[in-house]
Amino acid sequence: MKLSIATDTLKASVHCAAVKDVRYYLNGVLFDTTAGTSTLRVVSTDGTVLSLFTQALPDHPDPIEIIVPTEIIKQACTLHKKSPMIEFTMDNDRYTLGGIEFTPIDGKYPQYARVIPGRDVITQDNNGTQYNPDLLVRAKKALDSFYGAGKKGFNYRLDHNAAGGPGVMHKGEPTALVCVMPCRAEDYSYSGY
Repeated sequence: MKLSIATDTLKASVHCAAVKDVRYYLNGVLFDTTAGTSTLRVVSTDGTVLSLFTQALPDHPDPIEIIVPTEIIKQACTLHKKSPMIEFTMDNDRYTLGGIEFTPIDGKYPQYARVIPGRDVITQDNNGTQYNPDLLVRAKKALDSFYGAGKKGFNYRLDHNAAGGPGVMHKGEPTALVCVMPCRAEDYSYSGY
């Protein structure tokens, strides 16, 4: 199997991936084509922020669910920084990304689709939900990388789950979104002097 993946998609995905997490399967980026369509989903998370970038594929690929180590993605993006696409190949037990051979992370990636709220529960009224500003900055950096926004960047919308669940930062199209988990009440409550 051979897939061409947008370099900007890969660059964007590393902003939300875990670094040296004990949950070793989070130290990589998921390539998923199991959705039953001609779509590649590139997913990364560290448990507090989750990115999902989708890319249409020219044909219906075999279903894959592979966790690519984050370091391999960074190396491939550095090696091919001027190229718009990076090639991923899978042949039996041999995997390469941008010509770099790697061993996928052995593990089961979290069920990321369960974190993303459906459109029917999204509201612009946040009902007092608070988000860590550092996570919002990471979410914006991931989206800026995906859209190739450079230094100037774009403005994104932050929708909220009415029940206080994750916020969804996006630009209004389904190809890129970042979910940010809310702060717990004890993280931002005022306890007096």
